[in-house]
Amino acid sequence: YDMAGPWSRTAGHHAPLRPSPLDPQRSWRSVAAAMAYWSEDRGVPREKLVVGIPFYGRAYPVDEPFAELDPAKRKQHGTLTFTQVRSLVGKGWPAEWDAASQSPWLSPPDGKRLLIAYDDRNSVDKKAKWAQKQGYRGLFYWALHQDRMSDGTHWLLRAANRAWPVERAVASSQ
Repeated sequence: YDMAGPWSRTAGHHAPLRPSPLDPQRSWRSVAAAMAYWSEDRGVPREKLVVGIPFYGRAYPVDEPFAELDPAKRKQHGTLTFTQVRSLVGKGWPAEWDAASQSPWLSPPDGKRLLIAYDDRNSVDKKAKWAQKQGYRGLFYWALHQDRMSDGTHWLLRAANRAWPVERAVASSQ
């Protein structure tokens, strides 16, 4: 994760499973590309690698995905926990699914200049299933407390566990 942020040339998903054809930095800015780098280019066995999933979002002061970022506006960038992102969805912020990258975007309903890249239950499910199918060791998260809902549940962690249950993880490692 953290493949895009205030340091980037363009706004992008910070942990997309796959690259978007609209992303000018698509050659390397995806989970699939990062894991291929470590397993194929660097020769690390897949069973020794884990896939990271962020439980936070990154906010960009832009109107649309993959827009150019103004370095002078770096202080306007931000991070939000998943629970904060989820509360915005509950307040009517429309979420859009980027089918190519298998990641969601969020923007304010009032048309303000802001775009939030984050992971939701769908993107976590897809990453977990993909990681298991690819033969990676498992998943890790940053940070668990950022997914704690007001009722004590963890939506993203639950999505990952459903996609890659402990029973299958234990069986595949034996």
